This record gives sequence, structure tokens and C-alpha cells, in this order.
Amino acid sequence: MTKWLKWCCGGCLVALVLAALAGVFVWRWVEDLPREWTSEAQIEISAPVSEVLPLVADLRRWKEWSAWNRDSHEDVERRFLGPEQGAGTRMEWESEESAGSGWLELRGVGASGVEYESLHFGALVLAGHEERSSARRSISVVLREFDHDYAVPGSISVEATERGSRVTWRESIDLGDSPVAKFFSIVTLESIARNAHRKLLETSLEGLKDRAELR
Repeated sequence: MTKWLKWCCGGCLVALVLAALAGVFVWRWVEDLPREWTSEAQIEISAPVSEVLPLVADLRRWKEWSAWNRDSHEDVERRFLGPEQGAGTRMEWESEESAGSGWLELRGVGASGVEYESLHFGALVLAGHEERSSARRSISVVLREFDHDYAVPGSISVEATERGSRVTWRESIDLGDSPVAKFFSIVTLESIARNAHRKLLETSLEGLKDRAELR
């Protein structure tokens, strides 16, 4: 009986040590998982900068080309504050279903494009639509965390080319270091969100191209 108890206790101790080592390994692995990224999309437009830039520099006109539900979905309530155009213009949005709530403010507007910052209240909602050959497909990922807001800085640059304009849209997202953010990384939601984010930028720029090339 004594030998059996010693063997049992020894086995439990080994199991505890192995479990602790596994826990340390998993913790270090989770700490190293990416929880931030920068998405970028670029497009060539057969229209001069003078025709493309006004569509980008006026937040009220984003609904004409943006694929984001935040900018164009019918169930979203929008309010514009500050000057009608240029730096300081802010769009606040709120939706119970398709876009969450938050604000987007132009911080810099110039001949080469715009810089802005947006804040998503309580949830990062990457939602919009893609239209191809009369078919409409939704793009939607929601990363939700209690009492946490997501700051998303971005820029849209417009440069002249021989054939018209080149537009580059960049946005950066940091999910933070909370347990929920780590869970997003473990279950690969970060990768899914990253792909949805990039797709929304690409689809929006396709809408900008269609709108700017209208004659």
C-alpha cells in the first residue's frame, strides 16, 4: 500500500509539473499571437485627382462609393458635425444591427488625400457589402468586448498618374491586450477580421473608381 501511495503521489507531482510547463508554453504562445494589423488596398482610377479627391475629402459623399455599412446602410443613423468639408469634419453613426456605433473625424485634408481617426464604441464592426453582376454579398465580422472602444486611424492618399489617379487606403487596428483579444487570436478570429477588413477597403475603392469614372 505504501509503495502504491508513493507511486501515486509521484505521478501526480509529475502531472502537475507537466501541466504547469504546458500552461507556461500556452501563455507564451498566446502572448506572441498577433492582435494588431494594418490593412491596405490600392486602385487605379481613370479620372484626374481633381475629380477623385472631392469624393474622399467630403465625408457626406462617402455614401456614394463606400461599401461600409457605417457609411451607406439604410438602417444607420448619421450625424455630421464641424465644417462641411475639410479637417475637423466628423461623422457620428449609430446602428442597432449593421454597424454598431462610433465616430470618424478628418484630421488632415490636403492635395494628396486625407488622414482620419475613427472610434468604434464597444465593438469593432467590420461590415459592408459587395456587389458583383447584380448579386449582393455581405461582408461582416463583429469583434465585441464589454466596455472597450477600438481606435482605428487611417489615411486615403490620392496621387496623379499618367492615366488618372492612384488611390491607396490604409487603416490600422489594435485589438489590445485583454483576455478577449487573446481569445480572438486563439480561435483565429483575428485572421478572419483582417481578411474582412482588407476586403472592405478593396470593395470600397472599387466603388470609388466606378463613381469617379462616371461621365
